[in-house]
Amino acid sequence: MRKNFKITNAMALTNGIVYFYKNYAALTTIDKGGNIYTAWITKKDFNFLYDNDYLTDSTYEAKKIDKTYIIFPFLTVLTIIVSSLIAYYNIIYGIRTLFFSLCIITIFEFLTTASTFTSGELRFHSAEHMVINAFSKLKRIPTLKEIHKFSRFSKYCGSNETIFKILIYISIVGSSFVPNIYENLMAFLLLSFVYFAIIFAIIIVLWQSDHLNFMQEFTTLPPTDKELKVAIAGASYFIEQVSRFENSNISKPKKHRKFSLKKSFK
Repeated sequence: MRKNFKITNAMALTNGIVYFYKNYAALTTIDKGGNIYTAWITKKDFNFLYDNDYLTDSTYEAKKIDKTYIIFPFLTVLTIIVSSLIAYYNIIYGIRTLFFSLCIITIFEFLTTASTFTSGELRFHSAEHMVINAFSKLKRIPTLKEIHKFSRFSKYCGSNETIFKILIYISIVGSSFVPNIYENLMAFLLLSFVYFAIIFAIIIVLWQSDHLNFMQEFTTLPPTDKELKVAIAGASYFIEQVSRFENSNISKPKKHRKFSLKKSFK
């Protein structure tokens, strides 16, 4: 396996963690008896398992999220329409209205989605981050004792994409307040671009230095040894499978039969 290989694409479940590599997934789950199961499957098979509630302890959360997401596309379309009407009379006010509204919608969408996560998902989410951080630092799978030293926050977390969008929206709104010193449209656009470029550079620096992780307070909880053991077992299995894959010694995962799904994942 490549020396600079990093684990960056993973997802927490209510009863486990899945690590992604290209079109494959290393699925790791734990049952009520504490037995840990692993499976190397295609992303297509994982999506089937996830969409049909084989990998969740409660179907209520999934249905709640589906209903919630219907609201936000509607609000986004409404915002674009209203902003366009305002821009017809004043383009600067239209830009401010559009991106400020998108900022508010993005915040509410994030908080609403975060409120639907179960405590199990939040703890597995933390364990996922901790094993990723440990692997990135140690260049190997950590032990249970070692993993406790690492942060439950990760700059690769999807919540940082939300922060990134919010800051970009705020930057665009802020750039619209740049004074038009020369009463010239081109000068105004140039000054706005310079302002936005500076803010964008600052955001990148903050992201690289792990200073944009504060919203993960809403999407993580301190994990117990149970979640950490699953994260370690899953990461170890994932690295093993990726190594075999890159050495061309692994075949395409076999499609799981229905009875094995119930036994391993329910």
